Amino acid sequence: MKDTFLDIACIFDSSFARDYAESILVDNPYVKIDITGLLDKSLIENSEVLKDNELLMNDLIRQMGRQIARDEDEQPGNRCRLCDAKDACYVLENKTGTAAIEVISFNMSEITQNVRVCHSAFSNMCNLRILKVYCDNIGGYGFKVSIPNGLDSYLSNKLRYFRWDLYPSKSLPSKFNPENLVELALRGSHLENLWNYKVQSLPMLRRIDLSYSKFLTQLPDLSRSPNLERLNLEGCTSLVEVLSPIQNLDKLAYLNLNGCTKLKNLKDTSRSTGYLDFILHGGIKNLLKNICQPSLTFQAHIPQKFQVNLTCLILSGTAIEEADPSIGYLPGLVQLDMSYCTRLKSLPTSICNLKSLEMLSLAFCSKLEKLPPLPSTLLHLGLYCCESLKSLSELPSLCFSLSANYCKTLEKISTWRAPLLHNMKIINFNFFCGHIDFYGCEKLDQNTRNSILVDRAVLKILFRMKFGMTGPNSHDFRYPGDEIPKWFNYQTCGTSIKIMLCPNWNNANFLGLAFCIVLDQNKTDPNISLCIDCKLNFRTMDDDHLHEYHDSRALLERKVSSDHLLMWYVAKLALQRSEKMVGLNWPSTCRTEASFHVLPCYYDCRALRYVKNLGSEYGQIKKFGIRFVYMADTERFDAETKSGNIRHYDEYCESSGSEAKRKNKSYFDEYCGFHGEEDVEWHPTVKSKRLKVILPLNLRD
Repeated sequence: MKDTFLDIACIFDSSFARDYAESILVDNPYVKIDITGLLDKSLIENSEVLKDNELLMNDLIRQMGRQIARDEDEQPGNRCRLCDAKDACYVLENKTGTAAIEVISFNMSEITQNVRVCHSAFSNMCNLRILKVYCDNIGGYGFKVSIPNGLDSYLSNKLRYFRWDLYPSKSLPSKFNPENLVELALRGSHLENLWNYKVQSLPMLRRIDLSYSKFLTQLPDLSRSPNLERLNLEGCTSLVEVLSPIQNLDKLAYLNLNGCTKLKNLKDTSRSTGYLDFILHGGIKNLLKNICQPSLTFQAHIPQKFQVNLTCLILSGTAIEEADPSIGYLPGLVQLDMSYCTRLKSLPTSICNLKSLEMLSLAFCSKLEKLPPLPSTLLHLGLYCCESLKSLSELPSLCFSLSANYCKTLEKISTWRAPLLHNMKIINFNFFCGHIDFYGCEKLDQNTRNSILVDRAVLKILFRMKFGMTGPNSHDFRYPGDEIPKWFNYQTCGTSIKIMLCPNWNNANFLGLAFCIVLDQNKTDPNISLCIDCKLNFRTMDDDHLHEYHDSRALLERKVSSDHLLMWYVAKLALQRSEKMVGLNWPSTCRTEASFHVLPCYYDCRALRYVKNLGSEYGQIKKFGIRFVYMADTERFDAETKSGNIRHYDEYCESSGSEAKRKNKSYFDEYCGFHGEEDVEWHPTVKSKRLKVILPLNLRD
């Protein structure tokens, strides 16, 4: 356990994944047991903030471990682990390393002068397992670590982890045998070829990172790396071909070709059984036609390679003009990113067949004019600056995150139906924390503004309040308009509201406070950012005690001059946790005078300071509305939603006939909530965050 503790202390500066640590320390047969023991002894701990499987070591404990490694011997070359930059560089410059050294790990940002590594510096380190020479920023380094005469032919065959940022040689040593290598990371290297010899086998290799190796022209044959899972070639601007070396990698799950501008195409790339993550920012035209070849045999051909495999397809910034209809035959696709595809004019109707799609990004697709019907599974839709988009057809009911800022020609949303709140149970709300934003969409028609967006805003506020989401420190909903919705039952043509509250106003059914303002922006200035300050005062009448709460919301942009509505909320939990609200009874047993004040506050990006009084020409709050939200509001909303959906269903059937009614019973079940109360677990498959939502059968396909 001591060896595992010292390895972790010397190798990792921050959090690390357990399975990742186990993979590079795999030469220790007891590493899994040791990590469990270190957790039991609190020498490492599970992260409460980061994703599952993520472990942390306290900074003081790490320093203690590194000191133990330094105290092992007075001479650095005789120690098992070198994690001090000064000691490690001394050994490498003066060839004082011995067979005792198993780990070298240091940060180049800590060196104070250029380091010239001896060509035979590693010749005596026959037990070296870990070599980690890294820097915080490969583009902003200071002093250099160079190998003036190149390395001789020796590097330890026991090497499991080899990372050398800015690796200065053109290739690896000619007789280096990487048969035990698990990870090879040479970011920003001077490599032209990885190795100039035939490697017999790489059975252990799982990850290769050669990103920003600008002189790399080709890859070696990686077919003898059957367990390779990740290959990062981002920024390899001289790389011409990538297909042949990787065509038989059955376990390849991540391929990053962002910025590989000399690649011509990517035909028939993957046969992996995991998910293939294409990251292709530029240089590849009509990529979908290369991946999903539109032929008569296409549907039979794709399942072997892509039907389950491809979950993440990122085509951001490519020259694609149209997405081929064959994209609809990727039912496992979870994330599709086509942002910055400035030539893209439309999406095929087959996109509605993507029954696993949760995230769709089309930001800055400036020629995109319309969208086809979207999959009902969609949770996030990004349409930022789609300046030619004129209308949106029916939006998925579970789409709780939508960014449509500056869609200047957008005129209407046809429909955006709501799910029933009382049937929704949520455990992790990552996808439901995003904003819904129509800032700058000044051509939206009145029905969209006053009906569809108001209903969606109320739904989003109720949904997040019901599940106790405290919300980020910014707006939750924005769109053009000059009327506070009637749902906000306390309103004023000003900036202050005073209300006398009855006892028990904050009882167990109280969920929080919802706010809405109409902001008049007369003058635009990209250098001025806007915040909304909201001050809440609660004075209990029996003891005349004042309880205060301060809330600030960021607007950020100031690029349009029309009136806009901003909505946000303060959850009950946020009020209860506020220091200045301590002493207020929950529920309050006496009458309470509540006063609310909102005012604009400006941040000058040039002067880097807040300015409170810039004058009304920069903007003023014209109207202000509040609602005290209770559990009964969610029940009332559900009743109205169900009634509206039934009415819409009946109208549709009357116009379409009895046969349509029979065929569209699934619509009735989905939106009208008459499947009963049976719940089903639904597990979206995005791996970056584990989202678990429990929905009734009537909200699933």
